[in-house]
Amino acid sequence: MVVGDEDGPALEVFEPVLDPVDAGKAVRDLKELQDVLGRFQDSEVQRATLRTFAAEMVADGVEVPTLLAMGELVAHLDKEQQRARAEFDRVFARYVRPASARRMARLYAEGGGR
Repeated sequence: MVVGDEDGPALEVFEPVLDPVDAGKAVRDLKELQDVLGRFQDSEVQRATLRTFAAEMVADGVEVPTLLAMGELVAHLDKEQQRARAEFDRVFARYVRPASARRMARLYAEGGGR
């Protein structure tokens, strides 16, 4: 399996020398999986950061409306994380389906790996 950074799968680098249909489908599946995982992770980091800020603000005597607004932000991030978690099963099932595994095997063989 070839996975790149947040700018997209490293597989894209080799697209010009691979079968365009297989490479395009593989890149689409990888990007979709990366997007869902990224949304989940981003919301997790943001939630943790807001909770840390809230604790610091309480120690500094922040106004109640500010804490309530932060709570609303955390609730929004909770929902986003739940959406990403719910979407993950569908996206991962698509990524690991037999047709995708065969496609990746063909691309790997085509790229010279054996």
